[in-house]
Amino acid sequence: MHAAAREGAQLAGRQRHPRPGLELPFLALAQRVEVHRCAQQVELQRRRLAWRLARRLDEGHRLSRAAGQQAAAGDQPAHHFGQQRRAGGARVERRRAGLEPPLQPGHVMVLEIGADAGQGGNHANAVAEALMKFAERFPMYAESKVWFSRGFELLVNNSLKLFWPDGGCVEPAMNYHGFSLANLMAGLETAGRFGLDAPPDLMRVVEAAHAYTAYMLKPDGQIPTYGDTDCEDFRPGIQKWQGWRNGETMTGAKLFNRKDLLFIATAGREGERPAEDSYCFPDTGHYILRSGWGGPGGTGFEDERWLFLRAGRFGSHGHDDLNMVTLYAYGRPLLIDPGRTEYGTELMFELTRNRSHNVLLVDDLMMQHPAPRLNAWVTSPVMDLVDNSYTDLYPGVEHRRAVVFVRPDYYVLFDGASGDKEHNYGLNFWLTPPDAAIDPARGTARSTTPDAANVLVQSADAGKIRLASRKGTLDLRGIRDDIPVVTFWRDGVKAARFATILYPFPAGKTVESLDVRDLPASGEERVLRIATPSGVDYVGYDPAGGEEGPSAWVVRSARDGRTVRAFGVAGARKLDLQGRVLASADKALKGLSVEYGRDTVTVSLRQPEPSLRVATLGRRKAVVNGREMSVSGATFAPFAAK
Repeated sequence: MHAAAREGAQLAGRQRHPRPGLELPFLALAQRVEVHRCAQQVELQRRRLAWRLARRLDEGHRLSRAAGQQAAAGDQPAHHFGQQRRAGGARVERRRAGLEPPLQPGHVMVLEIGADAGQGGNHANAVAEALMKFAERFPMYAESKVWFSRGFELLVNNSLKLFWPDGGCVEPAMNYHGFSLANLMAGLETAGRFGLDAPPDLMRVVEAAHAYTAYMLKPDGQIPTYGDTDCEDFRPGIQKWQGWRNGETMTGAKLFNRKDLLFIATAGREGERPAEDSYCFPDTGHYILRSGWGGPGGTGFEDERWLFLRAGRFGSHGHDDLNMVTLYAYGRPLLIDPGRTEYGTELMFELTRNRSHNVLLVDDLMMQHPAPRLNAWVTSPVMDLVDNSYTDLYPGVEHRRAVVFVRPDYYVLFDGASGDKEHNYGLNFWLTPPDAAIDPARGTARSTTPDAANVLVQSADAGKIRLASRKGTLDLRGIRDDIPVVTFWRDGVKAARFATILYPFPAGKTVESLDVRDLPASGEERVLRIATPSGVDYVGYDPAGGEEGPSAWVVRSARDGRTVRAFGVAGARKLDLQGRVLASADKALKGLSVEYGRDTVTVSLRQPEPSLRVATLGRRKAVVNGREMSVSGATFAPFAAK
C-alpha cells in the first residue's frame, strides 16, 4: 500500500475509533449517535455471520494459548489453524490435556466465509476484513499468509464492484455506504502493515467514495437518509454529531490532498470552496441541488438550501423511494425520509414502502424497480435543472420528475405520470412535527415547527387536486407517530401533470402561501408566475423541448414583474417574456446565466455559443465568463468571433 494511503487509512482509524479495539469506524458512528442497533439490527444472515466469526475467533484464542503452552513444552504446531499432527501418542496426550481441539476452526471459518462472501455486497467487505484480521492475529500458522492474501484479494475485487465509478455504493443506503467504506479502509490499514500496495483502480474507488460522502452531506454535516439508513434528526436546536465531517470527509481530504473536501470537513473554515454548488453523481443517480457553501470563514454554512433527488437504481438495503426528494434549509431537514428501524418488524416493512417516502403514489400499488433515465442535468448561477424518469415505475405507469431550482431560494417540482388506464395519482410529502397547516382551497401544506425553519408546499393546481393528510410513524431515538404526511391527489385520470413549489423559510418568518398563476404556453410547456416576498419569478418547463431534450428557464424580476434582475436558460434556444426577447441562439443553450447589476450585465455559459444574443436592458458594460467588455444597443453577442 502506498505510504500516503497507509497514513490516511491509519489516520481514519484513529479519528473514528474513540475506544481501542473497535475495528470498524462505522461502529463509532453507531455509538456516538446512540444507535447501537446499527451493529445489532442487520439482517438475520449478517447476524449469523457475525456470530460464527466471533465463535471462531474465540476458538482461535484458545488455539493461540494452546500453541504457547506447546511451544513452552518444546512442541511446535505442525500447521496453522490447529491442523493436527499425525504422531498418534502425542496427539492423544494433547487432546487429553485439552491442548488440541478436535475441530479445525480456521478451515471451517474460511469455508463459511467463502459461502457468505460469494454474495458480494457489504457482506463481502466485512468478511474480507475479518479474515485478514484473523490471519494477522494468528501468524504462527503457516497458512495464515494464504488466508490473509485471500481476504485482501476479496476486499479488492469486491470493492471494485461495490462502488459505482462516481463513488456511491451500489447498495442504495447511506449507512451501508459508510459501513462498506469503513471495512475497506480498515482492511487497507491492515494490508499496509504488511506492505501490500492497493491497486491504482482501488485507490480511485477510495477517493471517489470519500468524495461522495463529502458532497452528499447536508449543510449541517449529516448524511441524507435513504434506504436502510437511520432517520435524519429534524429536531431544531440540537447538537449534531460531526463524525461524517471529521471522519470520512477529513480522511479523504488528507489522504488525497483534496482541499475541497477539507473545506466541507471544516464547514468552510479551511481549504478551498468547491467549484460547484450543486453536484451530480450520474452512475449512482443521485443529485444535490445546493444554494452555496456559506460566506467567509464558514458564516452561514449551515443555513444553505439543499435538495436531494434520489433518481438511481434499486438494490440491496434499498426502499421504494425512486424519484424521491428530501429538503434541508436554514439549519434543519424540512422534507424528510423516515429511514429504518428494527429489522423484521412491521414498522420496518412499512418504512420500506412507497408511502413512507416523498414520491409519486399510484392507487395502492407497489412500486416497481426499473432503471432510471436521466433526461437533463444543468446547473448555473441562476437556476439548476435535473430531469429523471422511470418507465413502468408502477405497472403500466411512467413517472417523470423535473426539479427546477430557482437559485438560491426555492424549488419547483414538475411531475408527469401517465398510464394505460385511469388511476389515482398522488404526490407524497413527509413534513416535520407537530402539525401541517393545510389549506385545500389554496392547495397548500405548511410545516409549523415552533422557533425553527419551516417549508411551504404549494400546488399550482389547487382547483384540480385533493389534499389528504395522515400521521406517519418513524423511529428517531424511539418510536414517534406524530409525523405529518400530506398527499396531493389527482383522481381517476390516465395522465396527470403536477407543478409544486417547495418554499423554505427561516425561523421567525412565516409564508402561508404564494401567488402562483399559470400563464399561457404552447405544446407541453408549462409556465408559472410566482410572486414571492422578494419579487416575481417566471418559471418554465417543457418536457418535450427540442431535439436537444427538455428545456427549462427562470426569470427573476422585481415586485413589479417587469424589471428583470436575472434569468437562466437550460435547453432552450430562445427566451422571450412579455414581448421582450431576453436571449436567442441557433443552438440550445445549456446553463446560460445572465444577471443585471446597476450598470453591468454578467453573462456565464460553460460552452460559449457565437450565435448567442443577450438583451442589454440599458447596460453599457458586461462581464462575460469573467472577461470585461463594453456593450451597446438593445442586444449584444457576448461570444461573437472578433
